[in-house]
Amino acid sequence: MTASLDSLSKAEHKVIEDLFQQEITGKPVDISKRLAQSLMEKGLVEETVFITGYKPTGPLTRDAFRLTPIGHFLYCQWFDRQVT
Repeated sequence: MTASLDSLSKAEHKVIEDLFQQEITGKPVDISKRLAQSLMEKGLVEETVFITGYKPTGPLTRDAFRLTPIGHFLYCQWFDRQVT
């Protein structure tokens, strides 16, 4: 189920904005597991693994979250409406 971003709480909006910035910078952001779970149920966020570095034995990874394609699209639409 995909939710409208207009119905999200301020904390959920902050998480969406942070994850959008994460897409730009490539650096994983820390977000609350509770908020992430709530946004996952709405179809806006998904779990992912970031590679943070390499050692001779292999990559160093970190569990994180990212926007789903629909979450990214809805955020762009929502932000455009807020600006205009």
